[in-house]
Amino acid sequence: MDARIFFALALWLPAARAFPAPGAFDMRIAPIVFDEGSGAEDSARRVPERDLLERLRSNFRGEKLSFSRLSPAEPGRGSLSLERRGSAPRTFFEAALMCQATDCSCLLYGYVKRTAYSYYAELKLVAPGGAGPSAVFVGGDDEGHYERLMDDLTAKIARYIRGDLGIGSPGPRPARNLLSFPASIGYWTPAGFGWNAALAGLVASSVGVRFAPERPLFALWSRPGYVALGLDLEYALGTNQPGLENFYLHAARLRLPVEVMLELGGGHRLGLGAGPLFDADTMLQARKYASTFTETRIECGASLAALYSWDLSRSLSLGFGNIVDFIFYAPPLVVYSPRLSVELHLGAGEEGLNHE
Repeated sequence: MDARIFFALALWLPAARAFPAPGAFDMRIAPIVFDEGSGAEDSARRVPERDLLERLRSNFRGEKLSFSRLSPAEPGRGSLSLERRGSAPRTFFEAALMCQATDCSCLLYGYVKRTAYSYYAELKLVAPGGAGPSAVFVGGDDEGHYERLMDDLTAKIARYIRGDLGIGSPGPRPARNLLSFPASIGYWTPAGFGWNAALAGLVASSVGVRFAPERPLFALWSRPGYVALGLDLEYALGTNQPGLENFYLHAARLRLPVEVMLELGGGHRLGLGAGPLFDADTMLQARKYASTFTETRIECGASLAALYSWDLSRSLSLGFGNIVDFIFYAPPLVVYSPRLSVELHLGAGEEGLNHE
């Protein structure tokens, strides 16, 4: 066995102990290897251990847990030199020796690698008393989202500390019974089945309400998400295609969407929606040689939506959506409608309207 490995085991194993009580929890973050790859011009401002430390302290603000960076000038036990204590550990045994020398509860180490198109990170948590890392945290993101990668890793570490170790508070409680009021305006057009040869869409506008029972409700790819139940009332105006006898189509639509939204961080959200649709179309035609013709038809259908929104503040957000309606005429009327939206949130920044 290599002499250094033997010495590390001899020094570390006798002092093996479990994680301490919450009041004594002390995590040190060792220098993290940062492989900047082709992005050397940005390396000066990429310090993963500093960025993780800031986020962990913010996440556990007000709790009796200590987080700090490992310093080269920090005194320690054993024969670990000052120079060695300030270097980035690259193996489990080097990290174990650092953890023992600084007498901390646990030590976080690992690396972040940047390629031409992405970031990849692997962090490991070492605590006295184990024969290997206590936990491994892996994350990745595209090259333009380093900060989002740091947010993701921090969330995983915080969940491990709170959930697996049972240290600290359970974390922020989800908001409940949230209401919001969206309004949108956009364009619409029929798509296929012969409708677009006779009918042209002009404008569509809607108002509605959204109710989110709990936010966040789930996590997907380490991102929090929630489900919102909605009701939308829409008015759309259409007219004839050039060359046909003039008419106007007045459409009133009622949608009952169920929307699944995923938080991307920084106030950005993506989502999908689906639900039933009820449509009432009234056609008005002023004929040249006859009285005005009016016809109203009522039909049901289904609606799909792809959604994006961005929070301007805690109570107001802007968004963009693509809506596809299927109205069950014969032949079916398929309507595509891109639109801009604004949404007013009630209870945002609190714990909902009725937090239990």
